[in-house]
Amino acid sequence: MQIKPHTSLHGPQRAGWTAHLTPPAEHQLREDAAVPVPMPDGTRLRADVFRPRETGRYPALVSWSAYPRFIQTSGAPAFNNEAGVVGVTAARGYAHVLVGARGIGGSGGEYDPWFSPQEQRDMAEAIAWVADQPWCDGSVGMMGISYFAISQLLAAAQRPPALKAIFPYDFSTDLYRHIVYHGGLPDTDFDALYVGVNGERNTLDRSVPPFVPNTLSHLLDRERVGKAFDRLFPRIVGRLVRRSKPKQQFVRAYARIVADEPYGSGWYDERSAWPVLDRIEVPTGLGVTQGAVALHQFGPYDAWHRMRAPRKLFIAPPDAARPWKTFHEEILAFYDYHLKGIDNGYDRLAPVRYWLQGADTWRIAEDWPPPDTEKMRLYLAPLSTDAKETHPLAPEAPSGSADVSFLAMPRSTLYPGEVDRYETQVLRFATEPFGEDTEMVGPITLSLRISSTAIDTYLTARLSDLAPDGPRRSLSFGYQRAAIRSVDEEYSTPTEIVHERGALEPLTPGEPVRLVFSLTVSANLFRRGHRLLLEIGSRTDLIGASFAEGFVYFDLDAPPYPARNRVHAGEDSYLEISVRSS
Repeated sequence: MQIKPHTSLHGPQRAGWTAHLTPPAEHQLREDAAVPVPMPDGTRLRADVFRPRETGRYPALVSWSAYPRFIQTSGAPAFNNEAGVVGVTAARGYAHVLVGARGIGGSGGEYDPWFSPQEQRDMAEAIAWVADQPWCDGSVGMMGISYFAISQLLAAAQRPPALKAIFPYDFSTDLYRHIVYHGGLPDTDFDALYVGVNGERNTLDRSVPPFVPNTLSHLLDRERVGKAFDRLFPRIVGRLVRRSKPKQQFVRAYARIVADEPYGSGWYDERSAWPVLDRIEVPTGLGVTQGAVALHQFGPYDAWHRMRAPRKLFIAPPDAARPWKTFHEEILAFYDYHLKGIDNGYDRLAPVRYWLQGADTWRIAEDWPPPDTEKMRLYLAPLSTDAKETHPLAPEAPSGSADVSFLAMPRSTLYPGEVDRYETQVLRFATEPFGEDTEMVGPITLSLRISSTAIDTYLTARLSDLAPDGPRRSLSFGYQRAAIRSVDEEYSTPTEIVHERGALEPLTPGEPVRLVFSLTVSANLFRRGHRLLLEIGSRTDLIGASFAEGFVYFDLDAPPYPARNRVHAGEDSYLEISVRSS
C-alpha cells in the first residue's frame, strides 16, 4: 500500500469571512512522482503531481520549487517547506504540481541562483505543459509562499495563456532590498543560511522516492515538533552553516551578493518582480503576515502599489511557522471563484482586510493605506542626557530637549561585560498612556537627526505595545545604514521609503544628518492605558524578535564600526504613524 503524506492544516485559514459555498474535501489522493516535464531546449525537469484519484480533468495549482521537492511533503519544520499541503488541495479537486527548477531534485540542467531569466522562461513552459495534460482542465493557478510566491509574480508577468489567476503570500518584489540587503547592509545570517542549506551539494539535486518523505511526514508534521525546532534553531544555525557544503554556483552567487555587488545592479533587477509587476493581468490575491521582518517585509505592499491587475490584499497576524499550513481555505476559495467559477462571495470581499492586533479581530479597508486614517507625529523629546531613562514621545516638537547618545558596538566585537553596566546600546522612548483605545494601521516612518563618531553607522528600531503592568509585545521593525540615506522618490511608495542604492554619503564625524526610513507595517489597537514604546540602537540582536513570537527575523553584522551615536531632538526626530477611528 502506498503511503500518503500526512495531511493537516494549522493556524488561521480565512481572513475574516466565510465562503457562501465550499466544495467538500471528497477526493482521495493520487501521487505521480518525478514526472518528466520537457523544456524547448531538450532539458527535462521533474515534477511530482498530486491529484484526485478519480479520473477526470481538474484545475491545476503549480508550485515552482528551487528546493528539493521531497522537503515539501516531509512535514519537516524547515524554512524552505513552502509549497502548501498537497493532500488538502487534491482533496478539494485540484491537481497540485510541484515542479523542480533546473538542477533541483532530479531535474536536468544546472541551477542558476536565483530567478534567472532562463528559470522564469521555464516557469511559463511548465505552466503550458501542465495545462496540456489529460488530468488538467486547462486552467492553472499557482500555490506557495516566499520563493514559491515570487515565482508566481515572475510567471504571471510572462502572461502564459493557461495561467488564469495567482495568489502569492509572503513574498518580496526586490531581491536586493527585501532579501539580500536590509537598509543597505547585507542580511548576513540569512544569506549564509540560505546558501549553506539550500545549496547543499548532498541534497540539492537528489531525487528521493516518495515513500521516504511521506513516511517522515507522519512523524514530523506535528505542532510540538515545530515548537521544539523554533527553540533549537538559534543554537544550531551557526554550526549548520559552517558544516554545510554548498555547490559551486551557490558559493559564487554568495560572493557576488555580499562582496561584488553590494549596492544593487541589473543582475538583481532582472531577478526581481518589481520591474514587471505592471505586466501582470490575471486576478491576484496578495497576502502578507505582520511577522515578515527579515524577509518579504514590503513585497506585498509594493505589488499592491505597482500592479494594475484586479487584486485583493489581506494582512495576517505575525506567523513564522513551517511547514506552511495557514490560509489554505482563503486561497482555495479564491481559486474556487476564479478557476472553478463557484459563486462563493469572494468577488464581494473588501479590497483590503487586516488583522488588528490587540483587538484580535479582522478589519476591512477600501484601499491601502486605509484612506480614513490620519497621520500622527510623535517627537523624540529626551528630558536629559541619561541614556538609560525611558524618554518621552510627545505630540509636539520639543524646544528645550537634550540630545541623547548611545554606544554602538559591532555584534562581533569582544568587549568587557561591564561596559553594558555603565553604558547603554539601546535608547527607549514612550508615549504617555493612551487615554482611549487607539487603532494604529498603515505605513510607519522614523525620521532621525543623528551624528556619529564614525564615518558610517547603522540604525535599527523596534516598535512595541507596552501594557500598564509591564509586558511588551513587538509590533514593527526597521533599519537603515547612515551612509545610504538619499531617498529615491521615483521608486518609493506610500508604504516603503526606498533609498538610492549606490549613493554613498559617508558621515563626517560629529556632524548631524537626517535619516528617514520605513518600519514594517503593523496594525494594532493600543488599549486605554497602554503606551507605544520606540527603541533605537545599532544592533539587531539587541532590538530583535524571535520565530516563537511569529517574526521571521535574522541578525545582521551591524554596526560596521564601534561608535557613539547621538540622536538630536527637534523637528527632524520623530515617529510617524497612522491612526484610524475604531
